[in-house]
Amino acid sequence: MFTRKSGVLICLLLTIAILSACAGGAPVTPAVEPGPTDSPVTPTVDESPVETEAPQETGGVWSPLDAAACDAVRAAVADALDAADDAVTVAEAPFQDIMTGEGGTGCQIRVTGTGADFDNFVRVAGDVKTVLQSLGWSEDPSYLADGPTGTAFGMRQGDWLGLVSVGWEPVAAGLCPQDQPISDCELQPEQQIYTIELNLAQSSQ
Repeated sequence: MFTRKSGVLICLLLTIAILSACAGGAPVTPAVEPGPTDSPVTPTVDESPVETEAPQETGGVWSPLDAAACDAVRAAVADALDAADDAVTVAEAPFQDIMTGEGGTGCQIRVTGTGADFDNFVRVAGDVKTVLQSLGWSEDPSYLADGPTGTAFGMRQGDWLGLVSVGWEPVAAGLCPQDQPISDCELQPEQQIYTIELNLAQSSQ
């Protein structure tokens, strides 16, 4: 016999069955979109060449005598040695103080000839020294050097320095035997080539 109490019980049992069916379903996981992945940072290297300042070239502490002073020495030396015009040259040339190692540029006077023009290098060197002394130069003994075929010396005037060398060599190799001193070599005057060189400079210090 169906009573009201039986109906309530049936409704309660149906409710419990429905809830149990719903609770037994697979859980639903909400879809989550993946976030952006951070890419690795690559350091940037500047491969452009690095500009460096080029080294500055300097002219040294020595510079040539002015043209007038150099020409005065040239004329006096050429006259004292009775040198022909084409035997005398003047040019700027590297200059180095052999006592201090300091360099620069000098006024170079060069006279060339043979033994027929200059019979003895000692006498020629003495003539050049006398010329410079007459122009106000004084010898500096620190620069004196002698050899069997030549000599060298230094002259000063104020902040000027003159390096002088006088010497000869055979006109051709093989004229003098290698097994004997060159001073014993007997040559004709024309077989001796003489070079007289003056390098004159002024100090900037």
